[in-house]
Order: sequence, then C-alpha cells, then structure tokens
Amino acid sequence: IDEGKIKSIEEPITNYIPELKANGFDAVKIKHLLQMTSGLDFKEAYTNPFGQVANFYYGTNLRAAIKKLKLKETPGTSFEYTSGTTQLLGLVLERSLKDQTISAYLEEKVWQPLGMEYDATWSLDRKKDGLEKTFCCINARARDFAKIGRLYLNKGKWNGKRIVSSSWVKASTTINSQEG
Repeated sequence: IDEGKIKSIEEPITNYIPELKANGFDAVKIKHLLQMTSGLDFKEAYTNPFGQVANFYYGTNLRAAIKKLKLKETPGTSFEYTSGTTQLLGLVLERSLKDQTISAYLEEKVWQPLGMEYDATWSLDRKKDGLEKTFCCINARARDFAKIGRLYLNKGKWNGKRIVSSSWVKASTTINSQEG
C-alpha cells in the first residue's frame, strides 16, 4: 500500500483476481482476507486426504484450485480461519507485484533489511512458474522468525531503520471489533 502497488485494503479482491467475479467474490475486500472474515467456504480439515487443505498443500496448480472457491456467507459477517483465505491474499499480492515474485519481494523488503542469518525457502505449488503457498510453508530458522517478531515489537523499525510503516503495524495487530 505504501508503495502504491495496492490502493487500499478496501478494494475488492476481484480487482486483482477477476476470475473470481463469476463466483460472487465482488463483495470480498482485501480487508476481509486480512481479518479472516472473507466468508469463504473452505474446509480446514487436516485429516481428509482428498480435502481442500490437502489439495492446496499437495496439488500442483493453486491458481486452478482458487478458481473453484466459493463463498458460504456474506463477507465481513464472522471470523473464521481458513488457509484458503491466506492463499487468496497471496494471489492478490502476486498480481499486485506484477513482474516480481512474492519470494523475491519478501527477500528485498524484509529478509535482507533484517539481516537474516540464514537463507529460507518458500514452498511453491510447482517448480516452473510456481505460486508461493502463502497459507504456509516458509521454511526458515526460528532465530530469523524471531527477528520478524522483534521488528513488530519495535513498531516496524529495525535497528533504527523503518522497514514497515508504524501505522500498518498498529492496524495489523489491532483487534477488529467493527465486523464479525
């Protein structure tokens, strides 16, 4: 948002994922994805080897799987954690970055500025032109993950340098009592 790649969290996700218009996603805003109030019909069942979570984790085409997603309730109605919501957010991010991958963006904006001690990997749905599994799968050392916690503890600053806007840190850590 600060870089102008995304206009606002109030934008409908169909501005970035127009193929979901046919499934009624025009009312889903980026804000709903961030707050897990998207109304997405996604079964967060880890014991079903043929379920949606398994398809997202083991499948080789997240973009195709996303096209099949449906809504079960009006966005903003209630909170429900779903991996599908986070993957939708990842697709919004991918589309807003245009020619840069999510992994490269993370490396440029977070990993390098924080001076992470070790390389990390992010699991993709396939090797060539793969999409990051943004519902999971950043493989890194605990020591480096702790640096992200320290970044937030310091309201977006790292060793005196602004990495994340303080307004975003506040917004992303404030409980939403307005909706669902």
